Amino acid sequence: MALGNSPYFLVYGQEAILPPNITLPSLQLSQASRGTPSASLQERINQLMRLEELRDRAKIKFKNHQIIVKKWFDHHLAGDKDFRVGEIVLKWDKLSEPKGKHTKF
Repeated sequence: MALGNSPYFLVYGQEAILPPNITLPSLQLSQASRGTPSASLQERINQLMRLEELRDRAKIKFKNHQIIVKKWFDHHLAGDKDFRVGEIVLKWDKLSEPKGKHTKF
């Protein structure tokens, strides 16, 4: 860092943050290799563990919210799905369609 900043900061304008699954084990290894526990290092480990728990909770909340929104949409906006013989319907085969070719109607 001869320029005083990391290359990542110079390109993106912010410091790189390593994900907890990489940072946490390396901090725990560092803590274990020191022999004597470091309060600041232990506090950082605890912060990363709390952050990971908060992210997991947020993912669960988001998935639950998506389920609620889908149920509401299906109930209110999806329309009547009781088709009768002789009705003309649009059949869309998503699996055989080239990726990226479909847009909303």
